[in-house]
Amino acid sequence: MMAMQSGGKTIWADEGAYPVRERLGEASEGEVLVVDIGGGMGHDLVGFRERHPGVKGRLVLQELPYMIERVEGQGGIEGVELMGHYFYGEQPVKGSCHRVFSLSFSRSSALQLKK
Repeated sequence: MMAMQSGGKTIWADEGAYPVRERLGEASEGEVLVVDIGGGMGHDLVGFRERHPGVKGRLVLQELPYMIERVEGQGGIEGVELMGHYFYGEQPVKGSCHRVFSLSFSRSSALQLKK
């Protein structure tokens, strides 16, 4: 498993930052609970699992294929499914689950969005 560090920053799964148990509830073992879209190297999902180890359901990291290859090249992430996905394509994960958007836009992307 690759080593993950969030640098001490608060993430949505921290106690008090977001009512995780009240909002997410629980999924069955085979159901997808959270899809982190644009989740980079998976820091938030690792943090979620560390903070809520008893919550059932699958965790999916969606990122551009080259990023997924980087994560796989570092040994993957235990308990997280890796999925190459382009944000503008059709969402391959269907059904009722929670999606977390971990998108960050560069200055040029933000300028393109203004046009």
